[in-house]
Amino acid sequence: MSTNDQTILVTDQMAVTAKPETALHHAMLSKLAEHNVENAGLKLGEQPLTELLTLRARVPATALAAAVKAELNLALPDTLQSDSNDQGCVRWIAPDEWLLSCAGQSAFDIEQSLRKHLGGTQYAIVNVSGGFTVLQISGDAVSDVLKKSTAYDVHPSHFPIGKVVNTVLGKAQVTLRCVAENQYELIVRRSFADYIWLWLQTAAKEYGLDIVEIK
Repeated sequence: MSTNDQTILVTDQMAVTAKPETALHHAMLSKLAEHNVENAGLKLGEQPLTELLTLRARVPATALAAAVKAELNLALPDTLQSDSNDQGCVRWIAPDEWLLSCAGQSAFDIEQSLRKHLGGTQYAIVNVSGGFTVLQISGDAVSDVLKKSTAYDVHPSHFPIGKVVNTVLGKAQVTLRCVAENQYELIVRRSFADYIWLWLQTAAKEYGLDIVEIK
């Protein structure tokens, strides 16, 4: 089931429609985004519900690479790299593992299409959409905030646009990707979303924090 599908919960008395929400919906970031913070060094936003597929295949993953290219026109990236277009983004996670985010509500259809392309080859595709949230951070002070939040070297000469790495932010594991100059993506386990939200508020206190709504 897609993360954007509505789930019907049946009780003894009535059926209740439960609408899926992002991990930080309770923080009311959309309301906070209405109050612009001028000259804030860090801008933070949570993406709408993002569908994610874990892809695994034995190296060399020739069949998987061909399937991803045929279905999404994306290249299966090499070590610590990513490839993206308007259909999604695929990130290198480990020598035999990649993480694919899908545009819109298309994960189920993409999964089925990839399976048809792959046929009888050895592979695994798992929908992990419900377990994560995707945050975006940007701004003039984003590098300074990251420097005191993670031990990984985020200097542009070492962390260029498109690079992706699994690292620790504070004490939580995240998947960090450089999206553009002074702009990063954080893929966070849903159970750590509150922790990361509070950590970034504290880390950005001296620079100013502006919440932006991502649509």
